[in-house]
Amino acid sequence: MKVNLPQLLLYGFFWGFGLNHTIHAQTLKEIEALAQKEMPQKVLTLVNKHINDSGLTAENISLRSMILMNINTVKCWESMQEGISKFPNEAVVYYTRSQFFYKVRDINNAMIDLDKALELAKEDTLRYRIYLSRGNMNQFGGYELQSIEDCKKALAIRPDSKDALNNLAGALFNNGETAEAKETLLKLKSMDPNYVGVYVNLGYQLQKMEQFEEAAKYLEEGLKIAPEDPFLWNHIGYVQFKLGKVEDGIKSIQKSIKINPGNPYCYRNLALIFLSKKDKIKACEQINKSLAFKFTELYGEEVLELKKQHCL
Repeated sequence: MKVNLPQLLLYGFFWGFGLNHTIHAQTLKEIEALAQKEMPQKVLTLVNKHINDSGLTAENISLRSMILMNINTVKCWESMQEGISKFPNEAVVYYTRSQFFYKVRDINNAMIDLDKALELAKEDTLRYRIYLSRGNMNQFGGYELQSIEDCKKALAIRPDSKDALNNLAGALFNNGETAEAKETLLKLKSMDPNYVGVYVNLGYQLQKMEQFEEAAKYLEEGLKIAPEDPFLWNHIGYVQFKLGKVEDGIKSIQKSIKINPGNPYCYRNLALIFLSKKDKIKACEQINKSLAFKFTELYGEEVLELKKQHCL
């Protein structure tokens, strides 16, 4: 499975937790190069060598755990538990475990670890990451007001944070504050017209508001910048379907699946298209795939209800 390792390593750890100060400059340079090539096993080898040479710290055991998260789940868990056992008063080890819990969709334990990390965190860089992550998880759980509060706290630390602005806009949309949400996204777009998240968010929120023509405009603009982004392809596929371009919609969603086969929303969208074509066999196949990829745990009962209505 292809993972977004460069973003995970470089943004989340090197710059977020100050590992650029704790890892030797040449080693850091080598790790960055391998991360950009998405070679996690080789990154892991370098990090393990660094740990053997310099000793175990909360930061580098957390880095090792994050790399293992995309290689070996059991070893990742063992590494995280070792970190918490050896560094029980270090915020970074709880933050790391929260990301593991989020990855396996155990949101309750993820939030517990984030709260513990926030209690222990002293540096603003880490507190920013915690607020950003907690805001995302609160939005995921439907707690929009808490998500808005966390995003604003992240922005108080880093007013120029594109991720925090994008997450804030999503929470505002979901809370019914559509005018402020759209204004936030357009502000973000003016700050950085190449920031892909703004197009994903605008496209998704506008399609939920059934403003399909405008959604298509932003999604197409986003695809010019990021032609391999799976979320843009999924959203534009659904929008094409709603605009009557059914076959184009199927092809776009299938392209999204080819890039990222683990997104249950793609199969949900295909199921709706096949139901509109009165092809229950294909629709139910997509419904079952969506459920297999944990749609219900992620987004609610919609697909389960579709199965009850059409596939039992």
